[in-house]
Amino acid sequence: MLVSGKAFLGLIRHIRETEGDGAVERVVEGADNAYVRTVFAEQIRPLSWYHYSAFASFLLSCTEVLGKGNLSYCRGLGRGAGRRDLNTVFKLILRMRDPERLITSCSRVWESYYRECGHMDAVSTAPDNTVVRIYDFKKMHPAHCQLMIGWMEQAMLLIGCQVSDDAHESKCPTHGDVYHEFVCSWTRVQG
Repeated sequence: MLVSGKAFLGLIRHIRETEGDGAVERVVEGADNAYVRTVFAEQIRPLSWYHYSAFASFLLSCTEVLGKGNLSYCRGLGRGAGRRDLNTVFKLILRMRDPERLITSCSRVWESYYRECGHMDAVSTAPDNTVVRIYDFKKMHPAHCQLMIGWMEQAMLLIGCQVSDDAHESKCPTHGDVYHEFVCSWTRVQG
């Protein structure tokens, strides 16, 4: 299970901008996985691949060190990283301004971030019931689940859609489900 360096970099940039100098270093020191320190000992490259356990441990440490133990902190991280990622790496997606196409492109976006971590599919793109699932990735950390909700919310916002407050993960292998399922409703923002 591997994660792209660009997944780390979006988080790092957001943390540095919102939490200030030294925050990333505190998170790395607080991580319970020695591999996190190994990853951060050298420059993280956007196109390099790193073991998922380092990413999950980094997210968990973000939750504990910066979010005071609240997993919803990762949802905010997801929004910040999504804003940065979509305004750089995935700028072309933003130009679509087509919510349904954005949602159905999730499988390609997922593959660019994760290897051997299952696959993502859009089950429904309906504004009143959008459903996205991640299959075959039972080891996805709950902090990562929250990150994904925030990232998806931000992606929709950047193309001119507002996701309702009802966005949530309705199924998760952590709770005995077979796959991860993210559900929301959205509307186009006038303007």
